[in-house]
Amino acid sequence: MKKRLQNLKKNIALILYFVKTSYSISKSYIWGMIFSSIIGIIAGYNFIIMPKFFIGELMNLKRINVIALYLVIFVSIIFITKNISDIISNMMEIEKTKLLKGLQNIIDRSIMEMDYEHIEDPKILDLREQVMESIHGDFFYRMFDCLTSIVTESINLISLGILISFLNPIIIVILVLIVLMNNIFNKKINETTFFWDKIFGVFNRRLGYFHSITNDFSIGKDSRIYDIKGLLNDEFDDFNKKSYEANMRGMKKSGLFYGLISINEQIQLLIVYIYITYKVFTGVIGIGGFSMYVSAASQFGKSIFRIMDSFVGFRLISNYIDMYMQLLKLGENKKRGGLKIVDTDDICIEFRNVSFKYPRAEQYTLKNINITVYPHEKLSVIGENGAGKTTFIKLLCGLYRPTSGEILVNGINITELDYESYIQKISAVFQDFKLFACSIKENIAFDDFNNDEEKIIGTLNKSGILEKINTLSNGIDTQLYKYFDENGIELSGGENQKLVISRAIYKNSPVIVLDEPTASLDPYAEYEIFSKLNDISQGKTVIFISHRLSSCRICDKIAVFHKGEIVQYGTHDELIGFPDGKYYEMYTAQAQYYI
Repeated sequence: MKKRLQNLKKNIALILYFVKTSYSISKSYIWGMIFSSIIGIIAGYNFIIMPKFFIGELMNLKRINVIALYLVIFVSIIFITKNISDIISNMMEIEKTKLLKGLQNIIDRSIMEMDYEHIEDPKILDLREQVMESIHGDFFYRMFDCLTSIVTESINLISLGILISFLNPIIIVILVLIVLMNNIFNKKINETTFFWDKIFGVFNRRLGYFHSITNDFSIGKDSRIYDIKGLLNDEFDDFNKKSYEANMRGMKKSGLFYGLISINEQIQLLIVYIYITYKVFTGVIGIGGFSMYVSAASQFGKSIFRIMDSFVGFRLISNYIDMYMQLLKLGENKKRGGLKIVDTDDICIEFRNVSFKYPRAEQYTLKNINITVYPHEKLSVIGENGAGKTTFIKLLCGLYRPTSGEILVNGINITELDYESYIQKISAVFQDFKLFACSIKENIAFDDFNNDEEKIIGTLNKSGILEKINTLSNGIDTQLYKYFDENGIELSGGENQKLVISRAIYKNSPVIVLDEPTASLDPYAEYEIFSKLNDISQGKTVIFISHRLSSCRICDKIAVFHKGEIVQYGTHDELIGFPDGKYYEMYTAQAQYYI
């Protein structure tokens, strides 16, 4: 009992939170639900009460003027309630879209703000898919239906209960018992629905990924050369098979309970009809009363069921709201400190006994990393693919927190720093960088592009791509890709990398991280880029990440990563003096490109 009470309090708190959130997005939707309920009550009573007067007059005095009056009242109520209901419904459809987009925007903002480690977590991705499915699947709108249903049907229940009790209170007891039985079956249906919806959330995320591939122009060449449609067809067929099997299992279980509910409803009607027919034959009520009491008893049973169904629905919907709040909290509850970095370009970053493994991974990606990157130093981090270089950068950028050990920035643990303050000190070009379907200047400066176009042009010149941009008819206003502009362009891999390097230069941070920034370039072009970077990064701290070694000769220090550990550290001249070392092995293997 105590646990049920706690669950009830939790569900009420969840629903109140969600109503408040929805009201902040669309006040009109909430008020529309309230007015719609009032109109529904009026319309319902019109159909229950007015037929009694019609039939009574037809069976007795047959006064044409009275019948006409009843008809005018009856039709007028139908006309007024129908038109008001249609107006409210049309308004609510518009507001429903607004509410849907508002809820989705809140989720999108939360995802943008949550710690990076959650973005790569499959469980979090599944949670997001389940939340989005619940929004688009109208589960949240059912919550408002439940709220209005409880209010509306409670009013109906009280008034109809008083009316029926004049006939015989035992009917009320019978109706309540049958509805309670149906409520148990309905609860089972809702539990089954929630169970299978969670499974479908996982299915749909995978299907959504493969659907996105079919609309991704950038993979067009690979899909045709390697005939990827076979893989996609297999994925779609597999999804259809699994979803069909899951649907069938869910429908079989739900169908049993729907059948039992239907049988109970027929028994309920049979009892009511037999009893009220008996009252007619004994002269207690007339034909008009028969019509009214049958309608009232039927509506009374429906009202009880709808109230009970709404409470069951609340329990189901609160599960979705709980998932919604879990997702939002991931964006709100960042484990960050509040210390601001002193406004200085002298940034010293120290890794002290840092080890790291990815969530739910068994093996450590980095083990006991000890290294200090001093202000204005150029550090080359090298190693074979999979050595842990990119993970090292993710930790340095604060995208992940160490599993053990600590990272110090100017002597302060990075977890104690205000993240936004810290990240302003770092520019980065990642190995898996992204360019967006917007203009070149927006890809470099984002929302800051109107402030200093000369600065944008200067950064393009420094990265070596300005000559290419000047050949374009719209210059820096040229759109990338053809998603939204048929005149959009697609740059080569090397040009894309130069564009991303321009982005890092534009930010003008004291620390520049270059994670395999020239992977699409040949060794000669790569060396040219590194030479340019050497010129433009004077007075800055620069960290080069590469498995190719053209950056080593221009760097102050070199850290050699191997299997998640730093196996060598020093200058080029120092490390090349160890013929048995990893650096010597890698450098001599690539020396033909640098002679």
